[in-house]
Amino acid sequence: MKIRNLYDTLAATAAVFRDKIGISDGKEKIDYGELLQRTDCFSAYLKSVLQVKRGDCIGVLMLNSIEYVVLVYAAAKIGAKLVLINAKLHAKEISFILEDTKAKYLAIQADIWERVSHEIGKTQVQTLILDANVMFEHMEQYKVCCFSEGFAYTEEIIDGSEADQNTPIAVLYTSGTSGTPKGAEITNRAVLETVASYREILKLDENQSTLLAVPLFHVTGFSCIMAVFIAIGGYMRMIPSFHSDQSLKIMSEEHIRHFHAVPTIYQMLVNVMKDEYDLSSLESAVCGGGYIEDRLIKSFCSIAPNVSFHPAYGMTETAGGGVLFPKDYMKSSKKGSAGKVMDNCEITIFDDSNVEVPVGKIGQIAFRGPMIIRHYLNHKGDENFVNGWLLSGDLGYLDQDQYIYVVGRIKSMVNRGGEKIYSRFVEREILSNPKVNQCLVFPVKDFLFGEVPGCVIVPEKDQQITEKEIRDYLQERIQKTKIPVYIEFWDKLPNTASGKVKIAYLSRLFTEKYYSEEEKH
Repeated sequence: MKIRNLYDTLAATAAVFRDKIGISDGKEKIDYGELLQRTDCFSAYLKSVLQVKRGDCIGVLMLNSIEYVVLVYAAAKIGAKLVLINAKLHAKEISFILEDTKAKYLAIQADIWERVSHEIGKTQVQTLILDANVMFEHMEQYKVCCFSEGFAYTEEIIDGSEADQNTPIAVLYTSGTSGTPKGAEITNRAVLETVASYREILKLDENQSTLLAVPLFHVTGFSCIMAVFIAIGGYMRMIPSFHSDQSLKIMSEEHIRHFHAVPTIYQMLVNVMKDEYDLSSLESAVCGGGYIEDRLIKSFCSIAPNVSFHPAYGMTETAGGGVLFPKDYMKSSKKGSAGKVMDNCEITIFDDSNVEVPVGKIGQIAFRGPMIIRHYLNHKGDENFVNGWLLSGDLGYLDQDQYIYVVGRIKSMVNRGGEKIYSRFVEREILSNPKVNQCLVFPVKDFLFGEVPGCVIVPEKDQQITEKEIRDYLQERIQKTKIPVYIEFWDKLPNTASGKVKIAYLSRLFTEKYYSEEEKH
């Protein structure tokens, strides 16, 4: 069977594993035959009843569920675009995304509606698709339907899919930790390229099982987990949102073999691990969405004794693909690396003038390849494209074996009077202190030097540590000018829903606090 789009991967899997349980969301389990049938019915319902046309945008404001998965593959079949929205966003931010995409359809969970309905009314949305057959206040102006109606629809079932590889499947918005978020329009081919790479590098097959603990509105959940596991015919257990103990309990009881998450989740799992949980079935673990420290990898491997750990590095704009550690990180000589460039991806390093630099030299990481977006929605942010390369905003270098080393975000680099201080290097030294659990280094505005380093530290549980201890510790390890000028101790780092730390927020917060105080003197 020729695979033209994401729907075709489900059809191909159902043809081989029709009676095999493919997904469980805690409420029900569904085999691949039933998943395909619901998808076919719902795609026909979207097209014939709701009049959704190829290229139309459907906003999705839901937590992980079987309904969410059916919607994804039904939209892929008819060539509609899903606007995957972070369910934790403020109502005004949600309204902005719906207006930016001109979405006329919105799939939304009933309990989310009550929180955001006052802003949805200001958008172009005309039709609501609910997860329950209910009516709420402020719904009178919309056409309201329910997933269950679509699942039961049997008239005019579409034979075959209508989208090719270049048809957009989803619009995902960048985290927006600084400035206005931009919509990344991802094609079916982009997701298929990521699926092919993960499948080949990690040797994943139909015998694999995973826990989807990250949201489907994030590229990791969408491309690197859901799309991969449906394509291979594996088993995916999903939860609506992440909870540490619940995740450990499921992995233990259901003998989960594969896991993919962000650094924050790995840290939370390590923090609450108990003897009653058994992660010995876990064979492979992948970490993307941010840099993960060696110490945390080692801690996680100690609670999952049979696991092979694989750091990954990609972007929303690369459909999650790009870089993946091909072998067990803990047994590799490439420690500190985010992984090896995938065969279907190219990476180069640019200097400040967008000129390529030699191997081993630090600069801005840039991607090129079939999984890269062609442009941002409405062409916002197209300045990030240079001669076919997509600038990542990350600083790093390549070695001679095509392994990438990320040293930090450009926004987190500190330019202290012309001296470049790479945050990752300073963070690594701070984290080598056994009393430190997490930390982040970022630029703070300064009268004399332009910028100086600031730092937020999260101590290990039940540990007391002082600013003097940190300064004394660092004086023996790094250059004096790289030691953070401002150090604060917090209970946790401020993260986005995708687990990324809000660097720009911390920079601004510390600048407002310390720069203004300095000005008074």
